[in-house]
Amino acid sequence: MTDLTLSRRYPLVLVATASHHFLNSTFANNAELRKRQGPPQVIVHPHDAGQRKLHSGQRIRVFNDRGSFTATVEVSDRVRPGVAAATKGHWPKLDGGSNVNATVDERDTDMGGGAVFHDNRVDIQPLGGASGNAGLRGGEDDRAVMPSHP
Repeated sequence: MTDLTLSRRYPLVLVATASHHFLNSTFANNAELRKRQGPPQVIVHPHDAGQRKLHSGQRIRVFNDRGSFTATVEVSDRVRPGVAAATKGHWPKLDGGSNVNATVDERDTDMGGGAVFHDNRVDIQPLGGASGNAGLRGGEDDRAVMPSHP
C-alpha cells in the first residue's frame, strides 16, 4: 500500500508521547499514578474533530488495520490538523483490553532496527458511531481489539 493510499484510508498520524506519571509501562499499575495520569486520552485538532463530529470528553475508538483502542478525546489546537496525540504506558488489562500499541506495526525501522511507533496512521470514530471508513477488519464492533500474537 502506498503512503498516499494509506493516508486516504487512515488520515491521522498518531503520535504516542511519554506519560508524565509512568516510565513507559513501569508504574502504570500504581493506583495513585493512574489517578494522576487519568484514563487514556487522545488529543485531536478542532478541524479533525469537526469532520468526525467529536467533542471533548467523548469516548472514541482509534483504529487501523492492525488493531484498535478506546480513549477519551480532547479537542484542542495544541496539535496540528492531521495529528492525533496520545500517551503510551497504559496497561491493556487495566484500560479496556488494549492500548496505543495495538495500532503499531510490528516491524523494525530500516535504519537502526528500532520501533516504528512514530510512523502510525489511524482514524478515529465515536464509540457506538459510524466512521467514514469501513472500520477495523471490515467493520468489527466497538470493542477494543488487539491482534493475536504467536
